[in-house]
This record gives sequence, C-alpha cells and structure tokens, in this order.
Amino acid sequence: MPRNATSLPIEILHEILSQECLTRDDLCNASLVCKAFALIAQRYLTRDTDIVLRHDDGSQLLSMMRNLLRDTDFRGRFTEVSIAWDKSLIRRSGQSQQSIEDEWTLEEHAALDTLFDENDFHERWRTAIEKLIVPAALIVPIICLLTNLRVLHMGKPMTGYDLRKIYSSSRDTHIEELIRRVLPDDEGCCALDPEVLARGLPKALQELRTFSRAYAYDDDGFDIDGVIPIFLLPKIETVELNSFGGDFTILSRFDGFSFRSPVKRVDFHELECRGDEVARFFRFCEALEVVNVSLMYIGVGIVQDSDELEEAFAIGPMQEALMERHKGTLKEVMLEAERNYWWFRRRGDKVKAGWKPTWWGNEDWDS
Repeated sequence: MPRNATSLPIEILHEILSQECLTRDDLCNASLVCKAFALIAQRYLTRDTDIVLRHDDGSQLLSMMRNLLRDTDFRGRFTEVSIAWDKSLIRRSGQSQQSIEDEWTLEEHAALDTLFDENDFHERWRTAIEKLIVPAALIVPIICLLTNLRVLHMGKPMTGYDLRKIYSSSRDTHIEELIRRVLPDDEGCCALDPEVLARGLPKALQELRTFSRAYAYDDDGFDIDGVIPIFLLPKIETVELNSFGGDFTILSRFDGFSFRSPVKRVDFHELECRGDEVARFFRFCEALEVVNVSLMYIGVGIVQDSDELEEAFAIGPMQEALMERHKGTLKEVMLEAERNYWWFRRRGDKVKAGWKPTWWGNEDWDS
C-alpha cells in the first residue's frame, strides 16, 4: 500500500488528475508536487485553449514558462491569454513584488537565449527574466512562445475605479516596450510603411484578433504610442484600451501608403486626447463596425481656457469622420465627451442616431 500520494501508481494519478472538476490552478499546483505529478498534470493542462496568468504568481508563471520552453507542441495549444492583476497581491502595504526563489537549468538557459535572440529582447528584460527578479517579467516571454495566440487581454479595461494601484506593477511586463520598439526613436516626419512595421512585431502577435490593455502606471495612463502598432496587425479586429493619453500624430507618417487598419471594434475608455485626433484615427481604419469612446479631462498645459476645452472635446470631428468613412459598415456607436453624447445604431437597413443618451435603446424601429 502506498505510503503517500507521490508513490501512487501512474494509473491512479491519471484517474485523479483527469477529473473535470479540477481547475487549471489545481493542475498547476499538482505539477509542482513531484516529477510524476508534473508529467501527468501537464497532459490535462491542455484541455482548454485559454489561460489566465496571475501577474504575481511566481509558481504558476514559472511552471508555464518551463512547459513552453521544453515542449514545442504545448506552445500551440493556447489561443487566448488573460493577465489577472490581483488587487489583493499588488503593492500590499507598500511592498513590491517578490523575486522567485528558483534557478533555470542549463537546458532552459539555452532555450531562453534562443528566445531572446529571436525576439531581440532588451538587456534589461533579459536580466529580469534570467534572474527571476519579479514574476511579471515572465509574462512577455510566455506570450512570445505561444504560436497560436488569437486573444490577448493585458488586464481587463474598467471604468469608475482608481486603477493606479491595481496596475502599478504592469511596467514589469515590458509589454509597451515590446510593442512600440518597431517604431523609430526619432520624432521626425519621414514616411513609415505600416505593413513593414507590423512585420517587426513578435511572431506570436501576427495572428492576433483581439487585444485589450488596462491602466498601466502609478500616476498616469500609458501613451497611445505604446500600443499603436497593434492597429497595424493584419488580422486585428477588436481593441479595447483604458486610461491612456497622447495623440495619433504618428498616423500622418503613414499617409503615403494605402494601408488601413483592419480593426472593426474599438473601445477607448477615459481617453485623454483631442476629438480631432480621434477623428484622424477613425479615418485610418478600413471599416469600423462598433465604436465606444469616452474622452476625459485634458490636463492643464494642453488646454488653457474653457473655449479651448470645448474645442478639444468637440464630438463633431469624430462624428464626421465616422459618417464620412464608415457609414456603410457601422452598427453601433457611442461617443462621450464632458457630458455630451452622440450615438448611432443600425438594425437591418434602418439607421437611428441622436445626441441624448436617454434615447439609447428606446428607438422606434417601426417608424
């Protein structure tokens, strides 16, 4: 009779670890018990095509990373990845993330070197990954190893919350650096070929359909330049962003090319940007279907007085751009700026639009 669980027959372990009631976290924890548990648990970890990675869970991230490094088939089994920024784990009592107490094997080091070279990782990233400085540093290499990725949620966008503490550790993932590095460092005006830029992004992102990014830094949201290359991906359909700012002036450097972003749905929550800049972005898109945009107050130094504030928050330019370029494809629109609203809905061959949010959902489609 076995003296403990680690000495159970292989058949019994399969019987235990194949139970449908076990969550992915259960299986990840089981894989850490011993080598026998790990070999069997890994087979059942692939039952689902999506996975949630917790930003501060060193055991989960390290286990996932090691599986990806040694098993090329494992890399193609996940199509959707979501990053969970657990509020109870972030900056508790002012504490930062804890390093992972572990070391890579020689074989893993070799695999990491290949990954770094293929994706041109910055030396700072390499150090954070090799020395396991913070768990979140493993998120980007995990993403880069996935070969069938279709959906990437880098934190679910939310409104109505103070997100500064929730996402304060997200800089450790280097996700913005990974995406925007395809853009030149100069602030010049030379033309840029968007399709060439898109091909410079990691192979893992080339088949991406959906991308979301939530609040990024302690004091401010992230700059739109940090993720603008996402809109250049050939198969991107949905992008949802929360608490970010900047402008879309870089789009003027694409003017000499016929490329238009294939994105069909955009949700911009608490966007700190001028309305005419958002209109510029709308004109850069090929065929938008669903649009939700809420502009937030633009800080002092950008807007000087109430007249300029009203101009900056003008919904008109956004509305005109949508009607000019996307009227034939639009299904649903909600634009919001300083308590001003404009909405648009399509049902079959009928279209309704208005300026008051209370009309939303009360349209008379029979008239």
